[in-house]
Amino acid sequence: EEHALAHDSMDVSKVHRIREDMERAEARRLQPHYIESFFLEAFKQLGGNAKQREPRRYEVTHVPAPIRNRDRLIGFGEPVLPRYERIAFEKSLVAPQGLALAAFVCPGHPLLDAAIDLTLERHRDLLRRGTVLVDDRDPGLTPRVLFFLEHAIQDAGITRSGDRRIVSKRMLYVEIDAEGHARHLNYAPYLDYRPLHDGEPTVEAFLARAESAWIGREIEQKAQGYAITNVVPEHLNEVRSRKLELLSKTEAAVKDRLTKEINYWDHRAEQLKLQEQSGKVNARLNSGEARKRADAL
Repeated sequence: EEHALAHDSMDVSKVHRIREDMERAEARRLQPHYIESFFLEAFKQLGGNAKQREPRRYEVTHVPAPIRNRDRLIGFGEPVLPRYERIAFEKSLVAPQGLALAAFVCPGHPLLDAAIDLTLERHRDLLRRGTVLVDDRDPGLTPRVLFFLEHAIQDAGITRSGDRRIVSKRMLYVEIDAEGHARHLNYAPYLDYRPLHDGEPTVEAFLARAESAWIGREIEQKAQGYAITNVVPEHLNEVRSRKLELLSKTEAAVKDRLTKEINYWDHRAEQLKLQEQSGKVNARLNSGEARKRADAL
């Protein structure tokens, strides 16, 4: 694995790291049914319609133009298609026996990425406005404020729209309590919360209570500062180390290939020179040309 450029080359340590990544993904609630639930609702809001043809397998007869246009702006790989015979959110449902092959819609798929980008653009004001959710596991009466931040890392690549290519994007969650203590949550905690029920105090009523007096605009800057200082470096180092490792392997592979090519043409030049000295002239390649190729490398 030390010199492997392909990510599908694995040893035992790689398998262990993948298992740890899978466990972290599980903790972050990246289960397919969450993605499925979000996409179906977002796709409907954007003018699309996905009809269930088999259990949890959907037909998309028409992808709305705004989604296709957004993919042209932000996409850099496989384009969004005008229609999909089937889409699925579970790997086991992509190619079941006797059924049509389905597109696997997961993070990174252009259809999902375009839907997310449009949804964020249209409803970002709601994210900034926020809401009140209830954590039934917390018996206390003191409110906590949860901030959702989006952190993206770019490289030197350019997308079709001319923007820098995003190589890693992560959702960060920073929670602040009444004492001003901030902490980073490694998964999406709001998935375990519930909205207010009918008959419970409204958002305005909650914010007007004495327990909420400490909640002000300034805590947003505190959450951002905490994320920049304590969370972002971890994300950056993780991506940087992975990229630098790949670059080092690539550089070593290129040098190894060039060295072999140089050795080959050096040897070939000597062979041709000996043949020329013995009167055997190669009409297609002479020793001087072979030497030039070796020197050029």
